[in-house]
Amino acid sequence: MLLSRWDVDKYKSFSMPPRDITQQIFSELVFSRCLTKASLKAFRDCALQDVLLGDYPRVKDRWMDVIASQGSSLLSADLSGSAVIDTGLGCLKDCTNLEALTFNYCDRISECGLKYISGLTNLTSLSLKKSNIITAAGMHVFFQLSKLGKVRHGEMLGDSGWIRAHQRFVMHGLISEQ
Repeated sequence: MLLSRWDVDKYKSFSMPPRDITQQIFSELVFSRCLTKASLKAFRDCALQDVLLGDYPRVKDRWMDVIASQGSSLLSADLSGSAVIDTGLGCLKDCTNLEALTFNYCDRISECGLKYISGLTNLTSLSLKKSNIITAAGMHVFFQLSKLGKVRHGEMLGDSGWIRAHQRFVMHGLISEQ
């Protein structure tokens, strides 16, 4: 690790180091489970490309403003298992270069949240496995995302609406059930 957990708390901002160094510090804090809300604030406007917080404890909407502050630099985000809700997902709407978004097991995100990300035209990969309150009706927002090549929804084909959505995804070549 480049910095110890205690060293990180001394910094108010990591916007000065080169982006690759800042990205490495951020990723190492996540990997070592040392990232806190307080240390996250030091990464505001740092042009991070990858914010991969899948199954990271304590991720809530309060974190989303810092994540969204990466703006057009943000290429991938993983919020799996988080307590983020629709409005938190909406913070990502200005991350226009976002290519990969994962929010598996996020049971607080509904189709209302999907409307927020419907303008992310560079999205090529989306994974929403076991996000049980998203219905087939909410899936229509993805059909306007022409670059979306991979949608992972897992085992969510229990009702006839999901079966119809599945058929449309197959027809448009957007389906991956893995």
